[in-house]
Amino acid sequence: IPDAAAPTVALDLSYGVGSKNDPRERTGLAHFYEHMMFEGSANHTSNFIQKVESRGGRVNGGTSRDRTQYWSIVPPEALEELLAMEADRMRSPNLDPISFEEQKGIITNERLEKYDNAPFGLAIERFHQLLYGEEHPYHAPVIGSLPHIQQTSLEDLKAFTQKYYHPGNACLAIAGPIAVAECQNLIHRLFADIPAHDPVPAPVIPLNHGLNETLFDDVAYPKSYIGWHTAAAFSEDDAAYDVLSHILSQGRGQLLSHLNRNQPQVHDVRAMQVSRQHAGLFRVDYIPHEKATANLTEQVSASIKSCVDAMQEADLEQAKGQLRLQELLPLARSGGFGGLVDALNFFGTLTGQQTDLFSAMDRFRHVNLSHVKACAEKLTVDNATCLQVKVGPKPKTPLQPQASSAQKPAPTKGPASLPVYRPEPSQLGQTTSGFPFWQVHKPRQPLQSLRLCWHTAHSPTLVAKPFLARYLEQIVGRRFHVNPTPFGHIAAKGGDAEVRVQANVADLGLLVPQGTAPSVTAALRGILETVDLPQAVFHSLQEDFQGRLRRMQGNKEFLLEQTA
Repeated sequence: IPDAAAPTVALDLSYGVGSKNDPRERTGLAHFYEHMMFEGSANHTSNFIQKVESRGGRVNGGTSRDRTQYWSIVPPEALEELLAMEADRMRSPNLDPISFEEQKGIITNERLEKYDNAPFGLAIERFHQLLYGEEHPYHAPVIGSLPHIQQTSLEDLKAFTQKYYHPGNACLAIAGPIAVAECQNLIHRLFADIPAHDPVPAPVIPLNHGLNETLFDDVAYPKSYIGWHTAAAFSEDDAAYDVLSHILSQGRGQLLSHLNRNQPQVHDVRAMQVSRQHAGLFRVDYIPHEKATANLTEQVSASIKSCVDAMQEADLEQAKGQLRLQELLPLARSGGFGGLVDALNFFGTLTGQQTDLFSAMDRFRHVNLSHVKACAEKLTVDNATCLQVKVGPKPKTPLQPQASSAQKPAPTKGPASLPVYRPEPSQLGQTTSGFPFWQVHKPRQPLQSLRLCWHTAHSPTLVAKPFLARYLEQIVGRRFHVNPTPFGHIAAKGGDAEVRVQANVADLGLLVPQGTAPSVTAALRGILETVDLPQAVFHSLQEDFQGRLRRMQGNKEFLLEQTA
């Protein structure tokens, strides 16, 4: 994707392999190998991250259940060297015993930190095991089980590499100030001699339904997870479930608001649609009231039905506008997680066509109310999987982090100087009332951004009662849900607004698709002139904040952090 105005080149190399491809007796191999890919290669023996950073770039990677990606952002003159490094580590990665043992220690510590010793870490793992049986490729966590990590051998990784890391199972995306023909020739010259293997076979997909379990854990408060299997990513039903989760989580028909009115035993409810290649997941998490003892799945399911029955066309259009905005966001920047090259390869590895990214942007336009309600009817109590987490002893004793004795390579020296990036010209303006503003012209961007800031340090009320700033931030922001105008108008146009109020500064941010800014100007003025304080929302916020404070007071880690 050529962009002559971009100051840097963004690259993403993704492989169609994730934890779904891990052998059942060696979970975590895909994630383990991701770590090893940063340890250099045959012709580039230094640490990959240090080498890129010494050229003025940034680099990172990630493993999911469906995909493994490696992205870099570098100055244009470093692109050829970066591609040579990527080709070399695809062809001959550095799988030496010292690096292997070092990364095994790092991954063991990561597993302990994020799962075994983290609040609700084991709960998330167990919830997925209930949803996806032992035969299902999504059964194990991406990082793998602790015994499997510690039992992994160098030979396991070498066999895994040969099977999945080759051009036939990879997608490459580049964006920035590049000449397309020259870039294609460079890629052909560097990668053409690497052999490609047969396509990776699709895994078998057996699913579990209607399981219920209680897990005791050393946590500060109880929590429950409810899940339903839904359609695979990018299907028509997947888009409808995305719309449904947005309405239940952020729209005027919030599930949380409905449960606060009708089911005081439940608070802090969240609904989400998790899109995956082989099987989606509609998930609802909630925190039961301290005195609640029963499984509240029926009440939550009934509230979902009530919210769906009350849905209107305005709710649908607002949700679709917000989801279209999310589809446009990757086009606003080239690299990194969530950038353009990441999005292209997300589709490349899951559908086989990187350009499906652009056609997928229209998938929400065809979703209607009847489709959303038909999908919601499938979220019944009978086919729900529920995990209740209760306060108690951990299911097993957590291990202590392991220290690695391997020595890290010394940092490489970078160039003496880097080229200076000069941004697009900006212009200082002023309204007739003396209000100053800056304008930066970026014609290639798909979105327009606006942010207004006010100094509030002079406000004695906010200084004396700083918690009022938090209330005001939430109340103004919740106009999105309470009153469809003006925030609802902005949302329906595919825009997003954010309000932040602190002791010293307040700001309002606006993000809208190109060409829609004039139509939301009046709505923005309405936000500034009419900040109402609905009593019902205020009381709901009070309960929410008080519940959070109670949970914080019972959280030993939080109290220690505040004391420090």
